[in-house]
Amino acid sequence: MLGRTLGERIRRYRQGKGWTLKDLAAATKLSVPYLSDLERRSGVNPTLDTLTTVAEALGCSVRELLGGDEDEAEADDGLTPSLARFVRGDDFARRVQVIAERSQRPVEEVKPALIGFLARAPKRSNGELSPTDWQRLIDVYQVITGEA
Repeated sequence: MLGRTLGERIRRYRQGKGWTLKDLAAATKLSVPYLSDLERRSGVNPTLDTLTTVAEALGCSVRELLGGDEDEAEADDGLTPSLARFVRGDDFARRVQVIAERSQRPVEEVKPALIGFLARAPKRSNGELSPTDWQRLIDVYQVITGEA
């Protein structure tokens, strides 16, 4: 789960990128004390512009920051935020379909195996991976499994 409050979700995304509050402040042009208040205090009420700025810097949607994807977040429990977003996307679905067709296995079998591989695969970065990075790891999966 990404967090119950807006602040917890912001902190989780920020830490997932390997960022400090200072890094997020530089990316958003917001002050460190204000961002700290957003993460730690429940009475802070940011504007939509502020939420949009923070979401864009963190690589997520305002809806994700506000907890609008809680049902999906529950299903993605244990995955990094970038992997959880990637597996919910169209690119991932297309790749799963192609692998399933080539290997003549059902999508329901391929999808969890691929997600498990992506979640456990060693990564060179401590930060969040981009969709391109996840696509490259799928290429590695296909080579390893002979499904290329």
